[in-house]
Amino acid sequence: MSSREDPLRQYLKSPTRKTLARVARVYHEWVWNCALRVTGNEEDASDVCQDVFLDLLLHPPRAEDLRSARGYFAWRVVGRVQRMRRGEARREAREARAIERAMDSGIGGDLPIEEREAVRDAVARLPDDLRALIELHYGVGLTHQEIAEAVGIPERSVKHRLQQARDRL
Repeated sequence: MSSREDPLRQYLKSPTRKTLARVARVYHEWVWNCALRVTGNEEDASDVCQDVFLDLLLHPPRAEDLRSARGYFAWRVVGRVQRMRRGEARREAREARAIERAMDSGIGGDLPIEEREAVRDAVARLPDDLRALIELHYGVGLTHQEIAEAVGIPERSVKHRLQQARDRL
């Protein structure tokens, strides 16, 4: 094996910690910059970069299928960003449905459209744990006991946190 051989191809032929570390050293900055260009922000770029290298570790391509290391990494970055955006869109749609159900069942009452949108925005700004409880209760329709079992907290805590969320709204 030549020391001038591409580190990614070398890793795919002989996957060891050492060869993977070399791939990360050589390509990390390029992958991160590519992810930054596609996502537009550093936080998402870091997540994407980490996911790309983790995917390389868990699901490496066959060495003979690799044409270009940069092409491979660019393809992985774009694919990961697309999956991330689809996931965000699904989460937002799910939360919007949960908010609609919540409003129909008493949180929003008979609010006009613009006020319903204000409630939707307020729910989106809730901390993740409270927003998840709102979604589980009003969106999915789980009881307090079912939520407690799913999340692993006492039923009283579920009731208390749902009340906190309603108060914040």
